[in-house]
Amino acid sequence: MRISSAQWFRQSLGSLLEQQSAAARTQEQLATGKRILKPSDDPVASARALDLSRAIDRMDQYTRNSTQVENRLNLQESALDSSLDVLQRVRELTVQANSGTQSDDSRAALATEIEQLRGSLLQQVNGKDGNGHYLFGGYSEDQAPYMTLGRHALPALQDAGGNRVPGVLLANGALVPARLDAGGQPVQDTSLDPADYAPVAQGQRQVSIGTSASVADGDPALSVFQRGDGAARQDILASVQAIADALRKPVVANGAAVPAGSQDSAALASSLSAALDRLDADIGHVSDMRTGIGARLSQLDVQQDIQADSTVQLKDTLSGLQDVDYAEAVSRLNQQLTGLQAAQQVFSKVQGLSLFDYLR
Repeated sequence: MRISSAQWFRQSLGSLLEQQSAAARTQEQLATGKRILKPSDDPVASARALDLSRAIDRMDQYTRNSTQVENRLNLQESALDSSLDVLQRVRELTVQANSGTQSDDSRAALATEIEQLRGSLLQQVNGKDGNGHYLFGGYSEDQAPYMTLGRHALPALQDAGGNRVPGVLLANGALVPARLDAGGQPVQDTSLDPADYAPVAQGQRQVSIGTSASVADGDPALSVFQRGDGAARQDILASVQAIADALRKPVVANGAAVPAGSQDSAALASSLSAALDRLDADIGHVSDMRTGIGARLSQLDVQQDIQADSTVQLKDTLSGLQDVDYAEAVSRLNQQLTGLQAAQQVFSKVQGLSLFDYLR
């Protein structure tokens, strides 16, 4: 077998370059902290790591969704707390007004405060989150759920062309387009077809917060500030306004003639007694809605704990697949550098040799 000087040189150079490549790869692993630098290093582990990375990304998205829903529900809960405070104050004023010691002027003053409280309720209904979206807007979170008509706050209706009109509840519970009558009270606008209009604030958006878990990110205004079905359907803001309107009517003694626009003491007492019953039901309804939000917030807490544990486990598994073992890598690098040094020494000697030196 013949061995030329060129062949001897190529073999020594190849060994040297191989040692350098191995040492450089180990150094890159130590620098990046990754055992797998390219898929071909470990195809099976690379595929598994890709699946785990995608799963971690999904968990991160669920966590972001949970945080967004939690913030929105907290804002709704705060709005309902404020609404309950307002309704409790309206109830106190209604009890105060239902007294024979009150005069027309004092009742008018109470009515003014109740109307101001109704305005506070409207602010809660049309409240926004940090992104400018209406908290109780349902699917139409870019539009105010309620609008004003005269001194009244009414649910907003919209047709297919995007035209908005106020809506009023009929005795049968139907929500139809409204106008003001001669006395300033909202009544059905018969010039508009109710079938062409639908409430703005309705529907709940379900947000994924886990692999098989979702939660509504809020309640629409018509679910929160209206209660009952059919003929029993009531609008809370309209009920509060009705109390103020009743208190503004002059009161005459029982048995006396009742002028138009006035009422006797018995009629006022009956009206306020019914109003208190409605207020109690309204307060109970809003309280139930707040309880429902609290239950969803508790669900979010549990789900966030589950997501956190799952994410930790996935990251641990991913780390075991692709992260470098620093102790092993450092030991290997030392061996490779020693081998490289030896190869360099051999190459330097081989480089100065020639087979002609051994020919006689």
